[in-house]
Amino acid sequence: MVVYRDLFKIINKAGPSYYSGPTFIEKVQEIKHDFPSYGELLEVRRNSGASTSRKDYFKDILLGLNDEQKHWLVLSILDDVEKKGHAPCTELRAMIGGTLSAPVATIPIGTWNSERLQTFLREMDVALENRKPERVLTLSYTCMEGFFKAYVRKHVPDEEGENEITALAKIIREDLKAKKKEYPGEAFNVVTQTGYAINRVRDGFSESHFGGEADVWLAMYIRDLVNTHIRLLLHFL
Repeated sequence: MVVYRDLFKIINKAGPSYYSGPTFIEKVQEIKHDFPSYGELLEVRRNSGASTSRKDYFKDILLGLNDEQKHWLVLSILDDVEKKGHAPCTELRAMIGGTLSAPVATIPIGTWNSERLQTFLREMDVALENRKPERVLTLSYTCMEGFFKAYVRKHVPDEEGENEITALAKIIREDLKAKKKEYPGEAFNVVTQTGYAINRVRDGFSESHFGGEADVWLAMYIRDLVNTHIRLLLHFL
């Protein structure tokens, strides 16, 4: 697995980007909350005769995740090492875009905050550089849906079971209007307009409909819409 080989080179170097076993396990637990602790994992591996080498069990853990979990784990680690001073991992990020499945329209595990938004935006930018507008659209939809769900879960818990992005947008718009009456309602109408736009574009433009560079403008536009409106929601999350 080329992605793992290059990732391990980064986190195996002495210095701020080095990942010990406990550090790696903590990252895994961010996306898979029921994952065993470092001590529990090593005990199970010893009892089963499996290798307790970092290189081996890091790889086994990564390969044992589903595609979406792999995607978020690798991105989370890359974000972390870059914050600690490692050079931008541009090539590895681009490689992820080509070898791991793009996120589907489900809600990834984790906290929806400004860092999560930045992670999505970086992935969209990589996809734009690689002229993959369909991936930008998938990421945009997933990102918007995730933040919508996070808002509803926090502020309108009675509607937490709603999963349709346009319905979520309406719930958020009405909640904001009710709680922020000092602001003109038009300021919040854009939330539903953006939700509808992203939903319609996704429905009308499957991967087979995209025409390469001709549709990059649309991907860029949708990416900027997501950035703008999620930054609005971040004020209330």
